[in-house]
Amino acid sequence: MRKGRIAVIDRIDGRSAAALLVDGRLHDLLIDPPDDGQPHTGEIYAGKAQQPMKGQNGIVINLGDGRRGFLKQAKGIAPGTPMLVQVATFAEGDKAPPVTRKILFKGRYAIVTPDAPGINVARSIKDEEERERLLEIAHECLTEAPEGLGLILRSACNGVASEPIEDELIQLLGLADKIAKDSISEPGLLLAAPS
Repeated sequence: MRKGRIAVIDRIDGRSAAALLVDGRLHDLLIDPPDDGQPHTGEIYAGKAQQPMKGQNGIVINLGDGRRGFLKQAKGIAPGTPMLVQVATFAEGDKAPPVTRKILFKGRYAIVTPDAPGINVARSIKDEEERERLLEIAHECLTEAPEGLGLILRSACNGVASEPIEDELIQLLGLADKIAKDSISEPGLLLAAPS
């Protein structure tokens, strides 16, 4: 018996939580990580290369306020080099969380990809007319954006009116441009993770 989909939003131990129920069964459960002062997945930082980790082909990145991250494949990066990084995933134990220099700005309908130009539509959207409509929206939004930004249109776009997609694209493209223009003088948080 189909009961549909329902999202339940509440708090667990003082942290925001959301559950997705599909046909009466738990499909997904998300709980905000504890506010322990450590970097969280998706956060964007102005970082500064600090200490190479010999034998691991990586370098520790100073994220400011006593926070640190670990960047893999850091060959050729000298200590003191400023850079933008994004926390890729959670840290294990007391290790520094992995960070990446491939920054992504994620929204419900799209992902903005700095330094990776081009437009991609989710493969799950099969209808050619819908794909063309979404490509037109994306091209129109990118005409005002700085060069070098790319877009991935997610499957959530399928069948959605143009306006919410355009609004999100304009917001994400503006955010990507603003953060790219921020000068990295001192390490610190530039964009907090979404709840």
